[in-house]
Amino acid sequence: MPLPLILVCLWIVLASVLGALPTKDSHWTRAYWLMAILACIFAYAAYEGAWAAILVGLIAACFIFRWPLWYLWKWVKQKAGQ
Repeated sequence: MPLPLILVCLWIVLASVLGALPTKDSHWTRAYWLMAILACIFAYAAYEGAWAAILVGLIAACFIFRWPLWYLWKWVKQKAGQ
């Protein structure tokens, strides 16, 4: 298994563990850190040419970050409507 795919799988496990732990700020700080880590993994995967790892990571990120994506979608719709 290529290293970028292993890193994406470890990121999924890390995101699941961090999501299960309680926090005072509704997980936003952890979400920002997870996004930064995933961006670095994507950059490495693109450098290595592991597009399957990027696809798996994008699908996982959409499931894990469903609420930030929902708020982003609402914000874009609001800005486009003005």
